[in-house]
Amino acid sequence: MKRTRITAILLVLVLSAGMFALAGCGGDQGTGGDTSWTDVEAAGVLRVGTEGAWAPFIFNDMNDNNKLVGFEVEWAEAVAEKLGLEVEWNVSSQWDGVVAGLDADRYECIFCAVALTEYASDKYSFSRPYYLMKTVLVTAADNDTIKSLDDLDGKLCGNSPQGVWGQIAEAHGAEVRNMNLSQSMDNLKTGRIDATLNAELAILDYMKTSGDKGVKIAAYYQPEDPNEEKIVVLFQKDKNELIEKVNGAIAEVIDDGTAAELSIKYFGKDIYEGVDFGD
Repeated sequence: MKRTRITAILLVLVLSAGMFALAGCGGDQGTGGDTSWTDVEAAGVLRVGTEGAWAPFIFNDMNDNNKLVGFEVEWAEAVAEKLGLEVEWNVSSQWDGVVAGLDADRYECIFCAVALTEYASDKYSFSRPYYLMKTVLVTAADNDTIKSLDDLDGKLCGNSPQGVWGQIAEAHGAEVRNMNLSQSMDNLKTGRIDATLNAELAILDYMKTSGDKGVKIAAYYQPEDPNEEKIVVLFQKDKNELIEKVNGAIAEVIDDGTAAELSIKYFGKDIYEGVDFGD
C-alpha cells in the first residue's frame, strides 16, 4: 500500500525554510478571517484522514472489535485529547484518496507519515514535526566490516534497484538485488547479501514483532536536506489558527513523555531520545 510512499519521503520537493517557519512552527501568523480552530472547537471533533492497513502505524485490531489502532492513530488521538477534542477518522484504502479528501474538505488534516518536503508549500500547510522517518543500513548481527554507507563499495545489497534505497546503495558503490524487507532479512542471515537499506521504523517493527536477533542497524543515512526525514501533519493551505493549536499539542505530547511511550510500545525503542527537530 503506502510503502510505495515511504520511498517518496526521500525524493520530493524542497520546502523553503521561510515557508516552514510560517506554516509549521506557529510563528507570527495573523489569523485574519481564519476560523479553522474556532470551527473545530465548536464542533468538538477533529476530523482526520489517513490510509489504513499499514501496521504498526494504522491498522485494525482484529482482537479488539476491529478497532483502528497504531502509532499514527494514538498520536492523533493524543493531540486531540490535549485540545479537548474527539477524533473522527476517515480511512482510505489508497493514498491518493486521502489527499483528495483533504482537498475536498472532508477532514481538517492528515496523520499518515507525511514528510515535510513531500507536498508543495504553495498548496498545503504543515504542522511542526512530530517524529523522524530515518533511513538505516542493516547488516547481519555478526558483520563487523560494514559500519557506514561508505563501506558498501563492492558489496551486495537487497533492495529494489528502482527504489530510493536501492539508488542510495548504488551511489555508494553497491550492487543491488531486487528484494523486499522480509527477503532481505532472510538473505542477510544466510550471507547471500551484505546489507540492505530501509526505514528505521520498519526495521524496528520487524525486530520487535519477529524477535529476530540475527540482524542489526549498522548505520544511519544522512540526507542532504534534513527536512526529508521530518514527519508532519498535513493541512489545507492557511489553516493557521488550527495549526498553531495543533503545534502546541504536539509539543505537549513530546514534552510530557507520551510520544516516547508510544514509540516504545510500537517500535521497542524511544525514537525521541536525543532528537533535535530543529524547529
